[in-house]
Amino acid sequence: MNCFTLPTAARITGIETDNYRTKTFVLDAQLEAAPGQFIMAWLPRFDEKPFSLVSADPVTLMITAVGPFTRLVHELQVGDRLWLRGPFGRGFDAPATSRRVALVGGGYGVAPLLWLARRQLAQGAHVTAIIGARTEADLLYGPRFAALADASGVGVIPCASRLKTAAQARTGA
Repeated sequence: MNCFTLPTAARITGIETDNYRTKTFVLDAQLEAAPGQFIMAWLPRFDEKPFSLVSADPVTLMITAVGPFTRLVHELQVGDRLWLRGPFGRGFDAPATSRRVALVGGGYGVAPLLWLARRQLAQGAHVTAIIGARTEADLLYGPRFAALADASGVGVIPCASRLKTAAQARTGA
């Protein structure tokens, strides 16, 4: 496992579209890291930005196109390179003695929760994940948590703070 103190090139090995503006990038790199830590991603001659790790082995990043840097990353293809530094920050984990764990996150905050859920399941914990977003279309990793629920019995509670239309609010549809 590694820790990158200087920008280190990693090739993109996979890209998955998560919603209308978010993609998950899998890279050919591994880090010694914990859920909740982040890396700095760099595009030479452009910029560097922080991203939470979805996984450290392989390095996996959730990136939402919200500005010039992230839009440029969204144009990258499998085989292209992204430079990394890190990990940084203090990761989080529940004590190994925890038997029931509730993981709560919204928006980009769900990025490390899937990794933490898998880690807690491996320690024998019962996991409930509460994931939220502004709208149903903005929910991130709902299908990934649902697959984990099907395979491991994780409870998943998706929440959206806004309904799409006034008609939906009236009918409850």
